[in-house]
Amino acid sequence: MKLAKMILTDQGDKETNIPIQVHSRNGALLIKPEGYGDMCSNDNEGVPVLIEVYDGELRVVIWDDINQEDSSHIVSLEKTKESKRDEDELPLMPSMRQ
Repeated sequence: MKLAKMILTDQGDKETNIPIQVHSRNGALLIKPEGYGDMCSNDNEGVPVLIEVYDGELRVVIWDDINQEDSSHIVSLEKTKESKRDEDELPLMPSMRQ
């Protein structure tokens, strides 16, 4: 199921814009930048970034090489839980809530 379609704009000095789509499938978020993919998918169907819960752990799975079948990185977000913040540490950035 498609959840969102948007444009990512270059945060550096180049004027690159990349359309992306965010889909949901089997309880995971699939991030599909236009023109990027993975080895096992047809063109325009690949998903190089996946966000999922696996064995109770929120994680990001990344395929950084279209010529490799296995993911290159699996990053656990468990240490980013707000409940894990040291009590004496305050956030450095103001809230981004809208």
